[in-house]
Amino acid sequence: MHDPVPDPARQLLRHTVATVAYRGGKALRAAPDHFASFHIETKRAPPGKSSLTWATCFDWALSIAQGQPAWHDSTPLPWNAEIDRLFAALKSLTIF
Repeated sequence: MHDPVPDPARQLLRHTVATVAYRGGKALRAAPDHFASFHIETKRAPPGKSSLTWATCFDWALSIAQGQPAWHDSTPLPWNAEIDRLFAALKSLTIF
C-alpha cells in the first residue's frame, strides 16, 4: 500500500499548533488564578485577556480551515476555564 504524500501546508499548521501548545503549556502550567489579572505595564493586556484572544483566533482559524470562516467574540471565562478553552481550540486544529 502506498502512503499519500503529506500536505506541506497541513504539516506546517500542525507543527505550528503543536509548538504553541507546548510553549503555552510550559508558561501556563500551574499558574495561579490571580495570574489572569497580572499587569506589568498598562499598554499590555493581562494574561487572562491574552488567552481569550488567542483562543478566539484559533477558533477562527479552524473555521477558515473548514471552509466556513466565522468570527465569534467570546465572553471571558474564569482563568482555568479560559486555559481549557485555549487548549481545546489548539487540539481541534491539530486533528484537522
